Amino acid sequence: MRLIYVADPMCSWCYGFGPQLADLRKRLGELLGAPVPVTLITGGLRPGQREPMAADKRDEILHHWHAVAERSGMPFDQSPEVAMRRDGFVYDTEPACRVAVLAREHWGEDDERVLTLFHAVQHAFYAEGRDTTQAGVLREVAIANGIDAAHFDAVFDTDALREETREDFRLSRRWGINGFPSLLAEQNGTLYQIGRGYAPSVALYARAVEVMQQHPAADAE
Repeated sequence: MRLIYVADPMCSWCYGFGPQLADLRKRLGELLGAPVPVTLITGGLRPGQREPMAADKRDEILHHWHAVAERSGMPFDQSPEVAMRRDGFVYDTEPACRVAVLAREHWGEDDERVLTLFHAVQHAFYAEGRDTTQAGVLREVAIANGIDAAHFDAVFDTDALREETREDFRLSRRWGINGFPSLLAEQNGTLYQIGRGYAPSVALYARAVEVMQQHPAADAE
């Protein structure tokens, strides 16, 4: 089994979902006796936004963060300096998605490092109030989490990486995913939806086990 995690680093419920994903992977790893690989696909929550966020929309989203914090227990920076509160803030999630794709392309099958950088971008935006729509902030986070500075500078602002990121967005739409986080399980080359939106790891684990029981791996038949 392989998990496919469709998320956006600037989606608050994706941020809150981090501990549930970690616990699910732990449970499945214990069941199977080996780590379950995870492929990250960036969904594109608000890619390509160009207009500053209106004050009423900003306040609505900030209020929404309280619900995520209460349910997940994850830290949120609610100070006046938080990026979302700044005048002129443009909520474009494409650059943050792009750095996640950069990590995936750079590290390939090393999903631990990819997810670590993904979570670091989330933490920078939500817990530290940093503006992760800005390339300079993303560069600092990427370098702090193992991406070589020269590699970031050579790749991040390229048409090729932008197109790879757009392909992630298109792929998630082809799969019928329009909300994040979403979790798929690939078993015997077929995809099964095991989670749509924030969900507790216990429920996701039960669904993953159901998929494995109904569609056993070929070498287990």
